[in-house]
Amino acid sequence: MKIEHLKYFLEVARTGSTHKAAEELFLTPQNLGLIIKGLEKEIGEDLFIRTSKGMRLTAEGERFVPYAREIVAPYDRYISSRKKTSNILKMYTTPALAKEVREMQEMRWGGQYYLSVQKKSPDDLIEMLHKGVEGIYFLSMKQKNLDLLKNKKRFTSLFTEDTTLMVCHRDNSLLTHSDITPELLEQYLALKGESYNEKEEDMGAALENAMHIDDTALCKKLMREREALYSLLSHLFYKNFQEPDEWAVVQEIPVTPYEFVLIYNMNNRLEKAETEIAEYMKKSFMAES
Repeated sequence: MKIEHLKYFLEVARTGSTHKAAEELFLTPQNLGLIIKGLEKEIGEDLFIRTSKGMRLTAEGERFVPYAREIVAPYDRYISSRKKTSNILKMYTTPALAKEVREMQEMRWGGQYYLSVQKKSPDDLIEMLHKGVEGIYFLSMKQKNLDLLKNKKRFTSLFTEDTTLMVCHRDNSLLTHSDITPELLEQYLALKGESYNEKEEDMGAALENAMHIDDTALCKKLMREREALYSLLSHLFYKNFQEPDEWAVVQEIPVTPYEFVLIYNMNNRLEKAETEIAEYMKKSFMAES
């Protein structure tokens, strides 16, 4: 049983909703739901009653709450005591990208800094940059937008994304066809990830009715069991699909290039922390590409 999972349980109990709790925890509702079910299986009891209006604690769930708090509280106090002797760096990013850097909040950077990740819309991030709001910004930008900031802000380029991949399981019957046509693709269940760049390129009729699912585990399950096709940006494929022999790339579709960058909008230079953060993120995103 992980302390982190107990914290997730308490957040669902507090909000009464996996969707609301997932937003606060930088998780997808699907992933959070699976974690809660795993916790219930481990305990051997249902902790929640699931209704159309949300999640309500069972009698056993009510009984479990104070025990979970007793375990979580000392851990939180310990983490807080460490952070009190350190400085907090605010990292601003989009809700989708926040999930990618969630674990970085528990790490110390430059020997003395912790990150506090805060979610904002892309438009809000650009406005905050122009207003000079201090922080580290993690976002993807079109080259023309990045050019506007080059002379005003310090930034580190992490990687450029210019390809969307359509992938499937290696046993998918689609791979038995020598000619993969749009009409053939329409016969398969189509999925797309949260970073799918649908506004930039016309991916064709095969994806017009694609299900938007940002839970990698669920997508893999559907690809294995229902011959689903999944479209996602290439760096996410190389990062999240660690079983390369199990998956096949059906199509590679160029998209308008986006540069993923860290932009530093700080009065004081934090060179050691900045370097560590940038190197960690480059390694995290691109290790399998």
